[in-house]
Amino acid sequence: PPTRFDVIRWDTFNATHIFFPNDFQNTKNLIGADLLDIMSVVNASIEYVQSKNPGSLEYRGMDYGHRRIDPTRGVDYIISLSFRDKTSGLIVSKKTEASRPVAEPEMIPMPYVTENNRITLVLPVNQDNLLQAVDFVNRYESECMVKGEHTFLLLALLYAPGAASSGDGSDVFKPIRDLALKLTREHHDAGSKVGWVTIHTSGKIPSDFAVIDLVVKKVTPDTLMLFTHHSAFFNNDYLNRVRMNTVSNWQVFSPVPFAFYHPGVIEDVGAYDKKDVNRNVGHFARYNFHHISFYVSDYLTVRKTIVETIPLIRSDKDLKHDHPEEYEFGLYGLFLRASDLHVLRAAEPTLKLAYQPIDCEGQSEQQSQFCSLQLADSFGLRTQISKLVIDYTEEEHGEIK
Repeated sequence: PPTRFDVIRWDTFNATHIFFPNDFQNTKNLIGADLLDIMSVVNASIEYVQSKNPGSLEYRGMDYGHRRIDPTRGVDYIISLSFRDKTSGLIVSKKTEASRPVAEPEMIPMPYVTENNRITLVLPVNQDNLLQAVDFVNRYESECMVKGEHTFLLLALLYAPGAASSGDGSDVFKPIRDLALKLTREHHDAGSKVGWVTIHTSGKIPSDFAVIDLVVKKVTPDTLMLFTHHSAFFNNDYLNRVRMNTVSNWQVFSPVPFAFYHPGVIEDVGAYDKKDVNRNVGHFARYNFHHISFYVSDYLTVRKTIVETIPLIRSDKDLKHDHPEEYEFGLYGLFLRASDLHVLRAAEPTLKLAYQPIDCEGQSEQQSQFCSLQLADSFGLRTQISKLVIDYTEEEHGEIK
């Protein structure tokens, strides 16, 4: 294999622990699914050995074992067992090899989809991220409008209480509204356009549920909707995967974006500026669930199942009933918990996120846990952060204390 990461390694275990289960742990308790898996193999091995030596061996215990998980084949085991020989009274060791092959694959029929469906991108915009949202709209023009992509960017403009939304000079969102009109006029024959929905908030940022509840009133139930973020960089390959992986009444798609680290820890500035997918400049943000695509009809169906827990927002006035700090899950969790739809979660190298500070305040306990994990991964590699700490300590004290 070209690198050590391509070697399928064996895990060693005994009756109570698994040793070196990953790069960060020395031992892990043998519990749960691992315990059930290993003990089923141990019991099968005991029966096999005793069947080959009928009535002569008494099982005394497992010495140790090895397990290797090969995603293409299945799981291999080597088990060392101790038995007492009833004739001589001696303890004898027997080793068995076992295999749990991957079950016979089954072809699952999937509905027919094409790359021609129109995607409606929904981008929430508040006053704090207005400049980043304008940059996003400009990127949308170059990637979608100029290239004739069959898309529609719908801006959810989140107005503070009492803020003017007339589109004149007093409107804080006037720059982005003017930009949307300008681009739509310039590319009116390209198949892409930019629009907006005005949402007057109650003084706090509404939940994703509230935004979608209000936005879906502006589109038809057969709309393919992609919820996105202003820090996103993408291309048409990503949009095509959204089209192919989002199936009405069957599947929703939640890509795992490649998020860039804090620019202060990056040494390879060239790769960072080019937005290369490189482990030294970013990582796949496995705890980021902000990007998800679905059909509006599927959302409306599953949304009805949680109205008692999360009130339905029918108009701006209902936003006073929206309490995102109490919600245990977001849009991803909605489809995962409350529907029978398949949720496809996969790494997406063409969806890249510029570094953004992560704020975990005002979230429920469960949401805050995921946010904290996302925050911990967002700054940089451990080696990069360690170097910063060492450099800072040397500057402050002249030497490491």
